[in-house]
Amino acid sequence: MTRWTIVRRSLGYYWRSNLAVVLGVAVAVAVPLGSLLVGNSVDGSLRRLALERLGRLDYALGSNAFFRESLAADLLGRLEPDGSFALVVPAIILKASARRAGAREDASGVTVPRVNVLGVREGFWRLGDDLPQGLPDGRRVILNQNLADDIGAALGDAILLTAPRRGAAPADTLFGRRSPQHTARSMRLIVTGIVEAKGIGKFSLRGDEPRPRNLYISLGWLQRQLGREGQANTILAASGARVAPGPDGAPAINRALGAAATLEDFGLRLVPNTALGYLSAESSELVLPESAVEIIRGTAEESGFRAALTSVYLANSLELVGPGLPRRAVPYSVVAGLETGRDAPFGPIPLIDGDAAPALTTDDILLNAWTAEDLGARVGDTIEMVYYAAAARGGLNTRTRRFTLRGITAMAGSGMDRGLVPAFEGISDAERIQDWDPPFPIDMARIRDKDEDYWNQYRTAPKALVSLETARSLWQPQEVPAVGWVTSVRVAPPEPGALDEAAAGFARALLHNLSPGRFGLAFLPVRQLALDAAGGSTDFGVLFLSMSAFLVAAAAGLVGLLLRLTVERRAKQMGILLATGFTQASVTRILMGEGLLLALAGAVIGAPLGVGYAWLIIRALRTWWRGAAGEF
Repeated sequence: MTRWTIVRRSLGYYWRSNLAVVLGVAVAVAVPLGSLLVGNSVDGSLRRLALERLGRLDYALGSNAFFRESLAADLLGRLEPDGSFALVVPAIILKASARRAGAREDASGVTVPRVNVLGVREGFWRLGDDLPQGLPDGRRVILNQNLADDIGAALGDAILLTAPRRGAAPADTLFGRRSPQHTARSMRLIVTGIVEAKGIGKFSLRGDEPRPRNLYISLGWLQRQLGREGQANTILAASGARVAPGPDGAPAINRALGAAATLEDFGLRLVPNTALGYLSAESSELVLPESAVEIIRGTAEESGFRAALTSVYLANSLELVGPGLPRRAVPYSVVAGLETGRDAPFGPIPLIDGDAAPALTTDDILLNAWTAEDLGARVGDTIEMVYYAAAARGGLNTRTRRFTLRGITAMAGSGMDRGLVPAFEGISDAERIQDWDPPFPIDMARIRDKDEDYWNQYRTAPKALVSLETARSLWQPQEVPAVGWVTSVRVAPPEPGALDEAAAGFARALLHNLSPGRFGLAFLPVRQLALDAAGGSTDFGVLFLSMSAFLVAAAAGLVGLLLRLTVERRAKQMGILLATGFTQASVTRILMGEGLLLALAGAVIGAPLGVGYAWLIIRALRTWWRGAAGEF
């Protein structure tokens, strides 16, 4: 009798115990196999979801500020020669709230927050596979199914969209507009299309939005509603190949961005002052960022230009105070902070006595001749300034500060330069003071005819000058050091000459030194980042396997116990085999052969059981456990 005959007959004779061993092996195989399949499915689902929301998008530039819409076309023009990018499109992407028009604020007409508003043109839809029927146009918009379900909208319904509207000045400053009519824009829109929440219909630059609620609107129409004609805050770029380029592509597109960007894209402008022969570097948001101030001053130094910081503010009143003096006040006066003294970068400021204004300390002030005459003030008098300062939650605090009058400036020259004050909507563009429309309260009853005459002749020319440090500290809490609040940087060429030519040269040098990344203008490799995030630091196969470790250990322990029991029950058989001439090695090979066949049978049965186990877990994640597991 051969060894394999003994193995075959032993398997049949001890079929009950052998069946238990096979089932134990099947469980031990099914559980880890199923866990690995579930983990692989989760990894694949995360990868699919990460790429599905991006379509063909590879890189995206998203900024808190607005830049030229045409920057996208300029950028594509620089990228086209090497064919690395097939699509570069501008967009406006912002968060808003929406509800169905006419619906009550209840369960049937709830206001849905955090709606993704995408102001796009036709080129955007090339990021997906299909163009929707009827592209957004005017008030006609497209919703994705998620948003349509949440607000209960159908084709032809009207919806109300409330979107944020950013003002020119920071909202936490005196000049920031805070009222709802200035900070938000409500629009009545008509739903003309609903797209499925898949592919480009669930487009999102954020990986933490498994169920984005998207509203697609015409870019041009949205620009007009927000007062941002010709501007965008996002650029979307797709490479020429369907597969995203590697991480090295981002620096290339960012280099092209740096070459294509203009001062306007950085929120900067150079305003020439031909009368006094300088350029005023200003911000579109009234106050220059600290990073911009550093770069402008550094560029001026490299180019041999003189540079001086300017900080302007508006005082509610300038009043002469002192024992026995009648209280007189000049309402609503521009106060400028400058570097003064004989060594000032732009020279000394002339006084009415022909002398030069001294360098001012934090407690000193200069008045122009018109203001000093109106107050009846003389050098050495005390001048009290009352002004607003921004408070928490959009409020205003009224502050008072006293200065010593150190000089009276002439009504001509650098001390009366109206170019010190940047253009500000609602004030500098008004024909009369009575036409002012500032974001803070003013008492028009205080305006006198002589104040209107001053405005008509001198416009925004400052009535008072203080030190630069003082002006920069006015808007801030008193315990905060004087930083920020630079409203312009004046730069002048070393030699007087054609200012336009000097401006062009300085603009080129400034653009060379400006880094788009420091101003929030940088492309991110969103596809690569999405894939990295989908991969994460956790192997889901290992994770699910570890979660099933108890079952695996229990099955392995059961198989071990069954095999030991089987061997103990067959001790007499092993003894007979040894007594009839079989060697110990032959008996061991017989037992190993039986174990191998049992293990093979268990593996054959366990493989489909593992697939079934994986299917059951995945179905649970999609149905019973959906709330806990999210979308897969």
